[in-house]
Amino acid sequence: MLLERRDFLICFVVACIAFVPVVFFAVFLVCVMPVSALILHLGFHWGSIWMVAHILFYTAIYLGIGNAGYALIKRIPWNLAREFSLVALLLLPLWSSFARVITYSSFQGRGGTYNFWEAGNRYFEKRN
Repeated sequence: MLLERRDFLICFVVACIAFVPVVFFAVFLVCVMPVSALILHLGFHWGSIWMVAHILFYTAIYLGIGNAGYALIKRIPWNLAREFSLVALLLLPLWSSFARVITYSSFQGRGGTYNFWEAGNRYFEKRN
């Protein structure tokens, strides 16, 4: 195969952590953001233990999906079809980064819904 299981899982899980939007539930806060954004906010909020629980939960889900996908793709009898399927599975997290589902809300009314790239641009704009 194109990648060994370990290498595929590392690439897949890192891509999912970076790009795939997930739901974060806190007491008065519900956000949709990638796990990478949760990691960025980890030290700034009181619910750090709750954030760590979300991060570990979603990482375990990504690992399970990657393992199951790799096992299913490995059963495909044609080598070329296996390679294309593996690349398609690796591209799924990147494709999800274009979904307009990342939410941001603030008391000042400057919230909105963004895709990953718009949210990243907004994050770095505010830091400059």
